Amino acid sequence: MEQSLLTSSLQNISFGIVLQIIVRVITFLSNACVLRYISPDALGLMNVRLLLLESTILFVSREAFRKSTLDDVRNHNWPLVINLIWITLPISVLISVVLGHVWLDMLEAPPPHLQSQYVTGVWVMALSCIIESTCEAPLLVANAFLFNKLKVALNLLHIGLRTLVFLPLVLCSPSNSVHAFSAAQAVGTLTLVLGYYGYFYHYLRTPHKGFPFKSIRDFLPRFDLQQWIHRPLAWLTWSLFKTMAVKQLLTEGERYVMTISGVLSLTQQGVYETVNNLGTLPARLLFRPIEESCYFYFAQLFRRGEQVSKLNKDHMEEASKLLFYAMRCTVVFGLTVMAFGFSYSRLLLFLYGGESLATDTGTVLLRAHCTVILFLAINGITEAFGQSAMSKEQLSWYNYSMVLLSVAFLVISWALTYLLGGLGFILANCCNMATRICCSLKFMYELYDGSKWQPLKGLLPGPLIVTALAVSFLITNFSESLYFDENKLVHLMIGACCGLFSVAVFFYEEKELFKIICAKLGIDKRFAHEKDD
Repeated sequence: MEQSLLTSSLQNISFGIVLQIIVRVITFLSNACVLRYISPDALGLMNVRLLLLESTILFVSREAFRKSTLDDVRNHNWPLVINLIWITLPISVLISVVLGHVWLDMLEAPPPHLQSQYVTGVWVMALSCIIESTCEAPLLVANAFLFNKLKVALNLLHIGLRTLVFLPLVLCSPSNSVHAFSAAQAVGTLTLVLGYYGYFYHYLRTPHKGFPFKSIRDFLPRFDLQQWIHRPLAWLTWSLFKTMAVKQLLTEGERYVMTISGVLSLTQQGVYETVNNLGTLPARLLFRPIEESCYFYFAQLFRRGEQVSKLNKDHMEEASKLLFYAMRCTVVFGLTVMAFGFSYSRLLLFLYGGESLATDTGTVLLRAHCTVILFLAINGITEAFGQSAMSKEQLSWYNYSMVLLSVAFLVISWALTYLLGGLGFILANCCNMATRICCSLKFMYELYDGSKWQPLKGLLPGPLIVTALAVSFLITNFSESLYFDENKLVHLMIGACCGLFSVAVFFYEEKELFKIICAKLGIDKRFAHEKDD
């Protein structure tokens, strides 16, 4: 079963990465089309204010429930777990109403020509979050039973329809861009909810052995149970909520500071957010699906608070290998982004938004983001592991540490942004990530202390790939100074050659890793079978 779990988790990572690449390509192309038509004020309103409202509502109402209900799914009492996950709906309604009024009555009003669109956008975003919370039960089942293809298909449909609605509306009427954004959000949310329920309605028409759900009614809450909810998971949800509330504050801290304090105007927020979306693109493409799948995998194998020496040795051997290589790959990826990002930030901004975006300010911001990627790479894996294996007492200690860190982060963000503008947010993020990494590494060191496994060595990349990236950094910097103004294509081709060289070096140095991946995904067997045929 554990081998099947690891294979499915690796498959889930692969699907997640492919999905993120497709989604980001679609988003990149659509944004490149509309950036020249939308005013910076409208851009700041949509990408900062409204998306911050959405992420806050969804986080408070569901994120801790999602994490806790994925703990040890093999032993779930599913009716109680389904009841627990449905608590997200009333929480979502309450939070949506409260934050909707906060966003409208307590934050700085947008320009007059955007005021009516802003009001509509706030309530459509709140209603969309409430509707989305109604599909938490089928989404939990899809995650727990590894319906990986379903999740990919529905997310693609969600993003695709949202883009197909938003793009033509904006191009036809740029002055109503916030209305277009709201309409696209509503269509995408309805598609996602109907997609999950529609799939499982069809799936459950045929009985499936070992699947604990018999009809779509089983996804709805039941009130005829002796015990209404799963109490241990409810307490775990509360513990995780405190941890993740701080994480949300740290992750979205710059947006909260921008929105509440007003240190940047809506126009400046629009420019910063555009560059930020590009700078954090690698994190969304790779790190998030890897982090989610690793959390699910580790949560099934570890028992909270127990030393690895007391757990199944075969399971721990497999888990330590995955942790080692996950950290090795993400660190190398972060270093790669740093090595090439410095020389290609200006070119990417030029291709994305034209000369108006590829200014010195935008280039400096994007180069700084490339440094943040390395911190994000390490933090994602270490936090996912820590949250899946910490005891309740350790989670409480971690919560306390994160609260102190949040306060320090917000103060530092405000101070640095006041002095340095948007660059201050990025520098504050680096400090924030470095501290969070230290907290997680402390837990991991104590957990593995005295055991024969040393997954923390995965943080040290091999000497060959480090040398290859250092050489690539020097070559591409020289190429930018020589060719960027006169021949951007030559500069791009030089970077492509250096990139292929670095990938080849990594493949050569990490042969064992790729053999393991091929074996777990069955690629080597399929290849051998095709060769025999």
